[in-house]
Amino acid sequence: MGIKSFVIDPDAAEPLTGDEIIAKINTDTTDDITRASSVSAAARPIEALEVDTAELAAGAVEEAKLDTGAVTVSKIGAGAVEEAKIAAGAVATAKLADSAVTGARVRASEILTLTDQPLDTETVVLDSKTYTFQDVLTDVDGNVKIGTTFALSIANLVSAINLNGVAGTDYAAAMTIHPTVQATGDATTVDVEAKDAGTAGNSIASTETLTNGSFGSTALSGGTDSKLAGRAANDDLDGVAYASRKYVKTNPATGEFRIIGIQREADGDLDVEYDDQAAT
Repeated sequence: MGIKSFVIDPDAAEPLTGDEIIAKINTDTTDDITRASSVSAAARPIEALEVDTAELAAGAVEEAKLDTGAVTVSKIGAGAVEEAKIAAGAVATAKLADSAVTGARVRASEILTLTDQPLDTETVVLDSKTYTFQDVLTDVDGNVKIGTTFALSIANLVSAINLNGVAGTDYAAAMTIHPTVQATGDATTVDVEAKDAGTAGNSIASTETLTNGSFGSTALSGGTDSKLAGRAANDDLDGVAYASRKYVKTNPATGEFRIIGIQREADGDLDVEYDDQAAT
């Protein structure tokens, strides 16, 4: 585009309007400009009909959110969206609103307690991975160096699980990070925790062949799942005494019908309301 210049007289008897200024520029240039193209979209609102068809390329937006109060009232006009779908992978992580879920998901965990040094070739097994303590470290995935004190041996085991510390010194250079657990430690204990919260972590094995140490249990424990508020409410009602419950709980087998309500009429007859769709 060629570069042109002209002077706008601010004291003119009839000042030019914005449209007239643009028209003046367009008469002196090869490529016309518009209001939309004259200002970066990032610096102004997008005008109605300015964008007819648009697609954000994958990765074009890494992180985005609306500030609190950015939208007070909004509505998509009738027919504004004729066909739409969320492409596979467009949402990597999603959660229900906090009010829909009750109870935080908790990671399963277990504690390994040592009273003295692990001995050469003794092992700790976490899930499907075995850690072997060695006086003389060899380069095999899972091998952990016995330190000069058992506190250092604990630190080396924690480093091996998390794959930090010094590879080739604290543990084998061939070591890989544990896929399902993480660990912290102090002078006498290793606190092993499932990476993912939920009851699935309760099935992670925690065993050892240590002379001077042991786990509290042969598997991690304490992992819990969240519940949808409706499910949790139902569980709460199940704990209420029958006389105070004021609802009918049914659990029909396949082919049977679920009772919705039951009451006694004034004449003494029982009125039973049931679902007309059999359980499957």
